[in-house]
Amino acid sequence: MKSDQGFTLVEKLILVALSGVFAAIAAPAWLGFMRAIEIDRAADRLHWQLQKAKSEAKRDKATWETLIRQSPEGIQYSVHHDDAPPIWQTMPFRNAEIDLKNTTFFFDNKKKAYRMQFNWLGVTNGRLGRITVMHKQSKLKRCVIVSTLLGSMRTGKEKGGKCD
Repeated sequence: MKSDQGFTLVEKLILVALSGVFAAIAAPAWLGFMRAIEIDRAADRLHWQLQKAKSEAKRDKATWETLIRQSPEGIQYSVHHDDAPPIWQTMPFRNAEIDLKNTTFFFDNKKKAYRMQFNWLGVTNGRLGRITVMHKQSKLKRCVIVSTLLGSMRTGKEKGGKCD
């Protein structure tokens, strides 16, 4: 008695080949999606740290600052009172780095980091700018922009070679 159930070897090979073709088509798009998510999260983390410094300054009625630097371990940041020493924290996003050409935050040579300060009113110290992060492999860019003296902040994406 012969059974007609199941798939033949040729049918299984065709299925494996088609799966490989679909995976080859989808893999670059998936990698691009994952890179965009990682760089978005890095920019969001920096935006949150700047908001935290502004909030703490208003709460304590004192000057607070956010320091951001590139280290061999990745992007590091510290949010602290301007008289206190920085306590560096490393971002968990290993493929994100600071885009030095497009970052316009004040660079504090003494602290070797980009700095944004907020006074007791939550207002910047007179300096505006942007911190731009990019993905190491794809050069995808995102930025956090402090756009007014009142400390308005927003995130932006790269458009036409510029992050706005």
